[in-house]
Amino acid sequence: MTVRIDPVRILLALGVLLAYTALFALAAHADTPTATITTSNPAVAGISTATIAQPLIAALQPYIEDVGGVLFLALSAWLSRHVRNAMLRSAIEAAIQRGAGGVYGALVAQGKSVADKGTTNALVASHTNDILAALPSALKTLGVTPDLVHAMLVKSLGSLLATDPTVTVATPQALQPIVTTKVGA
Repeated sequence: MTVRIDPVRILLALGVLLAYTALFALAAHADTPTATITTSNPAVAGISTATIAQPLIAALQPYIEDVGGVLFLALSAWLSRHVRNAMLRSAIEAAIQRGAGGVYGALVAQGKSVADKGTTNALVASHTNDILAALPSALKTLGVTPDLVHAMLVKSLGSLLATDPTVTVATPQALQPIVTTKVGA
């Protein structure tokens, strides 16, 4: 089972969360004095960075907390939904693979081939119904229709059959003996 998660989106979400955390930490420690700027310019001598940052942080702190909290919750919900959908897609793909394997195994067990359309269609329909019954909420959440499940199962079955060297789309022909003649005889 593979779960596909877009690493760029995850890193972006984590970056926003870290930026929010840094702003919140800055806002929480705004009253802590920091280093004093030392310069030879008498106009700015003795001004501390706390004196500059403190009114700005004090003015922005309610907004940072409110907007940051909402942003944090929205980002957490998005991240949770993204991971959940990736896991649901993975579960559906695994069920499709198992269904195709079941159809293939049943064909082999019955001594049938895919050329027998009645048996193949019945097995595909049966396994499609099994998948629909096994994962109704996952299929509904991702908007996967029964027709799409059927198409994915047929595609997966085709992939399995393509790797089997004993399967052919042509009708088997009787082997003809090779006739050789000697030149000059």
